[in-house]
Amino acid sequence: MKIRTDSARKPKVGMISLGCAKNLVDAEIMLGSVLQRGMEITSQPEDADILVINTCAFIDSAKEESIDAILEAHQQRGLNRRPDQKLIVSGCMSQRFATELRREMPEVDAFIGLDQVGQLGEIAEKILRERPTLKAQHSTPKTDSWTLDVERSALGVSSTNGDVDLSFADRR
Repeated sequence: MKIRTDSARKPKVGMISLGCAKNLVDAEIMLGSVLQRGMEITSQPEDADILVINTCAFIDSAKEESIDAILEAHQQRGLNRRPDQKLIVSGCMSQRFATELRREMPEVDAFIGLDQVGQLGEIAEKILRERPTLKAQHSTPKTDSWTLDVERSALGVSSTNGDVDLSFADRR
């Protein structure tokens, strides 16, 4: 099923990915699942109908950066007058602290676990239809079973260190 936010265009998904190289791979898998569902990818968070924050919880500073990114995304949603923009949190922080995050961050539309990265397209479709906070799964991810029909080169990846977010754009 392919969902459109209006009759004239496809939904756009943006992503801010923080942390390690594994998160970059997970981000590519997630964005690939979005493309497979007929959605578009944008590198501009303010243009996204759905913004995904791919978090890291490896060390305290990574947790802080992830929380700051989530709160900033929510704040920008209001400043950009995009109250309809959906916010999804993924990554190891979402997996590890799912219960606490759901309680402390009601502004997030969905929290997805590590073993759900290949399902982002399906999850995005669900939250475009309704606003329930989806729960993160707590099973061990099986990375050897993940497959993606989108070539890695199809997703443009730019990354920097420090305070700048990793951003992903469709470079067709």
